[in-house]
Order: sequence, then C-alpha cells, then structure tokens
Amino acid sequence: MLAAQRLSIRASLLMAAGVALTSVITLPTPTSADTVHVPSGQPTIQAGIDAAGQNGTVIIAPGTYTGAGNIDVDMRGLSVTVTGSGSSTTIIDCELAGRAFSLTSPNDTTAVIEQLTVRNGTDQLGGGIYISAASPTIRNCTFEDCSADDGGALYATGSASPTITDCTFTANTAGDGGALKILSYEGSITGCTFEDCVASNGGALCLDFPAELPLVLGCLFRGNTADIGGAVYYRNTETSIDDCTFFGNTATLGGGIYLASNSNYPEITRCSFVANDGGGAYSLMAEVTFSRCIFAFDRSAAGFACALPGWNPTVTHCVSFGNAGGDSLCGNHTSNLFEDPRLCGLATGDLTLCSNSQCVQGNNPWGVSVGAHEAGCGDCDSPVRSLSWGALKGIYRER
Repeated sequence: MLAAQRLSIRASLLMAAGVALTSVITLPTPTSADTVHVPSGQPTIQAGIDAAGQNGTVIIAPGTYTGAGNIDVDMRGLSVTVTGSGSSTTIIDCELAGRAFSLTSPNDTTAVIEQLTVRNGTDQLGGGIYISAASPTIRNCTFEDCSADDGGALYATGSASPTITDCTFTANTAGDGGALKILSYEGSITGCTFEDCVASNGGALCLDFPAELPLVLGCLFRGNTADIGGAVYYRNTETSIDDCTFFGNTATLGGGIYLASNSNYPEITRCSFVANDGGGAYSLMAEVTFSRCIFAFDRSAAGFACALPGWNPTVTHCVSFGNAGGDSLCGNHTSNLFEDPRLCGLATGDLTLCSNSQCVQGNNPWGVSVGAHEAGCGDCDSPVRSLSWGALKGIYRER
C-alpha cells in the first residue's frame, strides 16, 4: 500500500514538472526593438536612439530641434530608423555648432534617416551627415545651408554604401562637393534635387577616388556653381549617370560635369545639359561614354569639349545645338544630330520636348528617346531664344 502511494506521488510530481517545463518552453519571445517618440517619450533624438535599440524606430514630432542631444547625434552602430513627420515640419537646426548625424559602424547596414530637414550644419567633413563604413538609407530629407571643407551636406568614405533617395539639397557649400562628396565603394543617389550649391570642385556633387556608386539616377542639378564642375566633379570613378537634368549651372570648365582623369568606364546616358555656363560637359578622361544626351544653349562654351586631342570619349545618339562655343563634339562621335531639340519652354525652365522634337522616340533615325525628358507639349518650332544670365537666374527663383 505504501509503495503504491509513493508511485502515485512520484507520478504527480513528474507531471507537475512536465507542465512547468512546458510553460518555460512556450513563454513568448520578448520584443527586440522599441518605438520611441521624441520628445514625448525621450527628450532628445540621441536619447531616443539609445532607448530604441537595435532595429528600433525613433519618431520625431513636428518642431525645430537644437542643442545637445539633437545635434552631433551618434547612431551607435545601430540599425535604427529615425523618421520625422515630414521635411517641412521636422527640422534639425544645427545652428552652425556641429553636424546632425554620424554613422561610423558597419553595423549600420539598415539604418534609415527620413522625413526631416537638416539646416545650418557644419563640420570639417560632412556638414549635415558623416558616413564611414556604414550603409544607411537617407530618403525624403532636405539639407539646406550646411557647410564643410568637403561635402557641405554629406560626406561618405571608406566602405560606406549610402542609398540617398528623393532628397533636396539647397544652398550648401564646401571646398569639394557643395552638397555631397562621395569616396565610398557602393551606394546610389536617386531622384534628388541639387539647387544653388557652391564649391571649388563640384558645386553639387564630387565623386572622387575610389567612388564606385553604381548609379546616379533621375536627379536635377540646377543653378549650382563651382570653379570646376558647376554641378558634378567626377574623378577616378566608374559611377554611371542616367536620366539627369543639368540646367543653369556655372563653372569655368564644365558647367554641368567636369570629368577628370580616369581609367574606368563610366557611362552618362539620357541626360539633358541645357543653358549651363562653361559647357555642358568637359572631359579629361579617355573612356567615358555619352549616349542619348542633349547639349543645348550653353551660355559661354561648347556643349561638350575635350581637353586635348587624343583623348577619346565616345559620344553617340546625342543632340548638340545652340551652344555659344559651338556644337561640335570631341572624341569618337558617331550618329549624332545638330538640330534644335525643341524644348517646350526654355524661358520658363520647362525642358520637356515638343511632340515633333527629334529627341522624341520615333522621331530620330535611331528610334530612341534622347535627353532626360519625354514629350510635354504639342508640335512647336521652339525658336532659339536668347536669354540673359539674369533672366535664367530669375527662372530658378520663381520655381
């Protein structure tokens, strides 16, 4: 009888232990990241990042953020998303006392900064954001009135792979790269607008050794100024530029793009170089290819020029017309047209094409679209119209 009782008790204990073990195994996994609101949950952006942790989200309420904890913010090597409430309502004003963000760890591979404005940032490298080794996504942001020795708004170096999408860069200044200086290995710049930025080299963008971004796509460069490369300064890089507009930029050489010595093979495709000052493009490199581009109405120089005989860029399926320094093309140029591109509204900054333009697919011998814009109006003559530089600057101010 006693033995039977012991067996019954032992079975009950084992059953209880099993239930306890099962309970431990089936406990829910705790959440690994938090959503933090600034300033309601944490007082500053830095405190929000620290509290959110890996893969967390920091949501910044509308307002203007200044001072300690809101500038010189360190992402701490975290893959964290920092999102404002819109670039027109969430503003980080650095007040010329530092930059907004630094990302310096390979662990920042999926960090995101979005929907905010960085204003009045300054530092030696990257007045708004400094990136080294990290691979963040920066999207739907505005950078204005930032300054640095290099990379007025943003500087990327090392093995960094930034993805910069749908951002606006206005009135930033630097020695190299008024808006951006990129020395990183990968990444992309897509759908961005660069206006009124100023530098010695590359008024908007300086792509320098060993920059190898695969693509600059669908960007607008307007009213930028530099000694060399009014919009873009391009050296020792194989980055391709596609579907971009260069309008009203100014430089002594290369109002649109200055291409320095290069042993790589970049391609510049379907771009419109219109009403620049100093030439749409100026090349020192032997292996660049321009295809399906418009070089038109440069105020002081040829649409596309090379430094010396013997340098052999390839230019094909392009249109060159109305340039003050002449429409001839240098290098290996084949299958090009020297006719009015027929723009819908040069005087108003409308660079879409008249439906009877030879730049419209189907209207030229090659059956391809030429330039960064499609047809935007009906048939027109689009007569060559002389515009003063002051009138062109007026176009930018009105937009």
